Amino acid sequence: MGDFHYNIKRITENKGHLIVERRPTTEKDSNEFLPCPHCLGFFVRSELWRHAKECPFRCQNNEEEKPLVYSAQILLYSNLHGNSDLQENIQEVLTGMKSDGVLKAIQSDNSLMSFGSAMLKRVGRGRLPNVRQKLRQLGRLLVSLRCLSTEAAVFTDFIKPKEFDRVVDAVKKISSNPSELTEKGCQKYSLPSLALKLGHSLKRLAEVIRGRTIRDGDDERRKDVENFILLHDTEWADKISNHARQTIAERKYNEPDILPLTCDIVKLNDFLLHEIVRLSELLLKDINAVNWRNLAMVVLCRITIFNKRRGGETSQMKLSAYVNRKTGEWKDAENLEIISTLSPIEKKLMDRLQLVEIVGKKNRKVPVLLTKDMWNALDLQQKDCHWSSSSKPFPVCCTIFQFWALKMLGFPQMDNKQSGFKES
Repeated sequence: MGDFHYNIKRITENKGHLIVERRPTTEKDSNEFLPCPHCLGFFVRSELWRHAKECPFRCQNNEEEKPLVYSAQILLYSNLHGNSDLQENIQEVLTGMKSDGVLKAIQSDNSLMSFGSAMLKRVGRGRLPNVRQKLRQLGRLLVSLRCLSTEAAVFTDFIKPKEFDRVVDAVKKISSNPSELTEKGCQKYSLPSLALKLGHSLKRLAEVIRGRTIRDGDDERRKDVENFILLHDTEWADKISNHARQTIAERKYNEPDILPLTCDIVKLNDFLLHEIVRLSELLLKDINAVNWRNLAMVVLCRITIFNKRRGGETSQMKLSAYVNRKTGEWKDAENLEIISTLSPIEKKLMDRLQLVEIVGKKNRKVPVLLTKDMWNALDLQQKDCHWSSSSKPFPVCCTIFQFWALKMLGFPQMDNKQSGFKES
């Protein structure tokens, strides 16, 4: 325990040497080391698994043990930020990030950690990748700002009126090319979307810092933050946003609209229908993860193309939404008047299609129509996947594709690399 606390102190202060269990042959940075979750000894990340297999403190009966690197990162980050503004579950956001200089910059800035915590509370765990992306973008900006200032600088040093121009220069440095101009003579951005996103994130970060100054009763810093926000509202569009939007607009000029040929669409549709039938028969004969996954991917492709929806929307269809879907029997009493106005072909389509309502962008309700071949394949995967190895119930909020993956593999915590699906 003494060595563990010593190493935590060295990493926090960013100076000194770590006490490791097995010293590597070449010199490595401190972010290359992780603590063993069992004995708390520090090892090189790539060699941690080798030690964990023979660690004398490992519990042999822990059947639901989390992935080793994940557990080590959670242990490290929770101790690094145990006394900061780091809130519940923010460690999981950091754990999914690449271990590099940007991550170290994020960990060293309490205002960034507070920003991530506030955003996580607002959007929920279902959008962890979005929180990571926002933090990484601000982390890159902080690294750029430190190049223009000092290595120990944090965002509270830059959210001031006199530092506003320096922040603008740093944003231009990481997202634009000074030597190129747009057709209107404005600065051209190589990453215009990054510049726009940084503008929104900076204002939100400033509001988080302002909230902290109000709680601390620091009126001088509060006025500085409020003046920075005022400058952002009045000058950011002229210096960054308008130029970035011009770059995006010019990229769309003279871009050909590539439309698929009718024969190609027919060929693709016939292929998907044939594959659904073939894979369904194969799954009935031999229930295994490979057959299930192939069928799931074909059905997902068929649903996405048939509805002309974004792939991210259909792939995140919730289990509760599918179970409570509207079948062909839509003739409720309150809909009789509407049904009477439909044409015969519309009434026939209403009998042949089933409706699933899912959540789209900006929490809008998005309708997804299912044909008979789709819901037969989906029901087949539910019917033929038996789960008896765990007493834990499935969460209603998990996606339907995750639900089948969990059922098929027989345990609640599965490896994403094996399943091929991302977490919700």
